[in-house]
Amino acid sequence: MKKFIKIAGTVQWYMGVVCMLAIMISVTAGVICRKFFNSPLNWVEELCTFLFIYLAFCGASVAAMNKKHVSADFLTTKLSPKANKILLMSQRGLMILLLAVMFFGAIILQPKMMGHSSTNLDLPKNLYYIPILFSSFYMICVYAVELIEMVKGTYTTEPG
Repeated sequence: MKKFIKIAGTVQWYMGVVCMLAIMISVTAGVICRKFFNSPLNWVEELCTFLFIYLAFCGASVAAMNKKHVSADFLTTKLSPKANKILLMSQRGLMILLLAVMFFGAIILQPKMMGHSSTNLDLPKNLYYIPILFSSFYMICVYAVELIEMVKGTYTTEPG
């Protein structure tokens, strides 16, 4: 499972890089066409919205893999090690539950959105929900492994 997490996380990291580059290039092209050629590219905003959704979920997955999600530790530093472990395990369990809701929500939305498409690029709207599906499944795997490691006593805050 850890090998899957590492490989899938690396793939998502590269997908995020490609999305970011595509956003930068398309926005630059849109500005140049609008300002210098007085001919706006109508599809730029739509493409950037689509890519930003992918970028956000890829980034969330990579942050989960690297254990770099933002956290407020003002409470956990004041707890005993046993209470801290219970809190962290509860947190992971709640995150798995919420990610499962996202995962099944994305599954439910896939067929409902197939008949709809975006205005300029004619992208099927169900493509907007694919990163939610994969990212939530991936993060469920990451947090399930962390939860198992916490139960075993082998959990470490170091990435990888």
